[in-house]
Amino acid sequence: MAYHRMMRSHVKGRFAPANLLASQAPIDDCIDIFIQRMKELGGERTVDFEIWAKYWAFDANSAMNFGRPFGFMAKGEDIQGIIRGNDRGFRFGALIGQVPSLNKFLLENKALMRFLSYTAGITDPTADFVTMIKEKVAEAEATREQKWSLLGWLRKEQHNPRKQGLNEACLIIHLANYFQAAIKEAMRLAPTNALPLERIVPSEGLTIGDYNIPSGTIIGASAYIVHRDQQIYGSDVNTFRPERWLDPDTTTTRKMQSHFFAFGHGERGCPGQALAIMMMTKFLFRILQTFDIEWASDQDQWNLRTWWMPEQHGLTLRFLPVAQGPL
Repeated sequence: MAYHRMMRSHVKGRFAPANLLASQAPIDDCIDIFIQRMKELGGERTVDFEIWAKYWAFDANSAMNFGRPFGFMAKGEDIQGIIRGNDRGFRFGALIGQVPSLNKFLLENKALMRFLSYTAGITDPTADFVTMIKEKVAEAEATREQKWSLLGWLRKEQHNPRKQGLNEACLIIHLANYFQAAIKEAMRLAPTNALPLERIVPSEGLTIGDYNIPSGTIIGASAYIVHRDQQIYGSDVNTFRPERWLDPDTTTTRKMQSHFFAFGHGERGCPGQALAIMMMTKFLFRILQTFDIEWASDQDQWNLRTWWMPEQHGLTLRFLPVAQGPL
């Protein structure tokens, strides 16, 4: 625990309120780029929102940390296959994280890696990304002055407040509350961490309810399962219903919040969750200010594949100009 606190202390300053405020300018700049690209690609044409959301996320994080975006949105492509490699890394980590002994037959097998490098050009899956990071750090030093699903549910379930005939002032107030509820509801249904967040029972052992768990046992809780407990979230746990988070019964909402596990919980919760929420809120709010979003897939639903992080496929949308103009 002391080691974890020490490691956490090295990064917590990055997510302090003052630094979050400083992060807004590069985030806004990248949102502007995204909106411009959607105007160029939008209209009656369809957009694979899954990949474009990833382009934006990678560019925004690069802009915040290295002074300028990687350029995924500008080029409209997965530069050097970085995103594809990132996805494969998560899939590999999901497998090896649960069955570590397999790695000696895979990445730790030097003969196999040499063979793959020679026959298929497959080398260290992180090499290109590390090279790009080094390049961006160098650029940032030289030019310091330069600076994942929810839309699918909002459109499919017709929860866009713009369609409710609210005037501008009421719409802004409604969106401020509703957006936070909708973001939480999206993360409840598709939490970032799909596999159990594992912990090792300490030397004194652990008692949970009627169960006595001996020291050294690896235990974990799955956010996907916790978020579908009907005793906590109601009988409609598989339904996207942001209104559950706006329940006037504070006892109910406190109970739901105390079991909300999308960012982990307690001392080992994600230190960057405030930044993540800010990025999602700004990104989605600006998009719905600027566009009317239509579901454009020939399928009724998109696909959700779960490895370490859930991957959404088939999130096909159409970005149309807002009829009455942005707020």
